[in-house]
Amino acid sequence: HVLQIAGAVHRNQMTFGELNGSGYDSTTGTVTRIALNGLHLTNSEVSYNIFHVGGIHDTANSGLQIGSSASGVQPKGNHFTIGEISMNAASYNAADSWGQWNFYDFYAAGTYTHAFKAQSSSTFERVNVRRAQGVTGAIVNHIPSDWKNDYYEGNNGIRNVHRLSINRGEST
Repeated sequence: HVLQIAGAVHRNQMTFGELNGSGYDSTTGTVTRIALNGLHLTNSEVSYNIFHVGGIHDTANSGLQIGSSASGVQPKGNHFTIGEISMNAASYNAADSWGQWNFYDFYAAGTYTHAFKAQSSSTFERVNVRRAQGVTGAIVNHIPSDWKNDYYEGNNGIRNVHRLSINRGEST
């Protein structure tokens, strides 16, 4: 991970210009994705923070990973504003969340499956995908698929999500 936060972190504001998940080999001229995620929050005690990130790119897995399984309490109440999540990992998602009550605002580019995937424990997440370019699956995906207020617009493979609210347990 480029940045993994696993301890108790509350009510902070953090700003990062770039989270680069790769390394460059000047002898071969190749870029190798080293980090699994650009930003990974793993602890339920990471809550009520504001993250400003200029860009996340060249990670091996998801650019933004919130939590890692449905067991236990997940990171909650965080706010993420990300200029761009640039992916080149077709079988992963730009952002992947097991969390609750988080807000996401980002642009996704490159090659990836979903701009945002809400996992089974994800509840009351708010997602604003400003633009999703290069997505191979649905812009947003949820397990199970109980959505509320999801709006899409498509044009030549570039899709915009105007607003998405995930309220698990409510009928649509």
